[in-house]
Amino acid sequence: NLEPSQGTRGGQDSWAELGYQKPPRRTLFSKNRRDVVLSGLLLGVCGCSACVSAPSSADAMVQLKPPPEQLLQTYDLPRDGFLDAAFACGMSTGMADYERAAYPKKKELFKQFLAAMPRKDAAIVEVGMGSFPNAPFFGALKEAPSQMDIVGVDPNDKMASYAQKNARRYKVLKGAKDYSDPTVTVVENGSSLRIVHGVSEALPFADNSVDGVVCSLTLCSVVDQARSLQEIKRVLKPGGKFLFWEHVLSETDEDLARQQIALTPNQVK
Repeated sequence: NLEPSQGTRGGQDSWAELGYQKPPRRTLFSKNRRDVVLSGLLLGVCGCSACVSAPSSADAMVQLKPPPEQLLQTYDLPRDGFLDAAFACGMSTGMADYERAAYPKKKELFKQFLAAMPRKDAAIVEVGMGSFPNAPFFGALKEAPSQMDIVGVDPNDKMASYAQKNARRYKVLKGAKDYSDPTVTVVENGSSLRIVHGVSEALPFADNSVDGVVCSLTLCSVVDQARSLQEIKRVLKPGGKFLFWEHVLSETDEDLARQQIALTPNQVK
């Protein structure tokens, strides 16, 4: 719907370097997670077996904090489960060509971003994680910290199972078991991945609590861009890094620009 701000084909970088594959279709996980996630936020800890058996490095995980109820009522709006499921399935299989074209520039940006993170216990939040198409960069780049606490925030709960699958495929969590419940915190080799329900305008973290934030093709679909950016700034630690990769309005094709403007309301969910 919108023109990418970066991404070129060709060059010396090979898209296959990080082992990109077209994800196979997967049966959708139909459990409604919102109540479970909110309960977990209020408790501040997950009681699942994966967390109980987690190594001691999990103690360094960034704590989740419930956003103010007023913000949730304003921005975390009711969603259509059928449309969410269809969109999640489409995004998990339909973006391979785009990711191939974007790969060289994204690799360069992720190298810089990951090199700036703490070498251990790096708290990284991906806003609008979706099916986790950025998993290859976290899993294969040598600049990635040896231990990462990755938290994906997404309002579409149907994305979680696809994100977990990509995390395993691209070795973000080496050797992690195939947990069927995407609400489970997966911990492996000192790194962790959590996927939580949330919106960019009301992030479930305390002030100055994370080392880095990634936002990839997300701000084109949020209700309030300015509020979302304020939240990202709020949760970043002093000196924290923000990597964004976003759609922009075409400056070279007036017809496309008009189509982008007309279609924008359909993207905001």
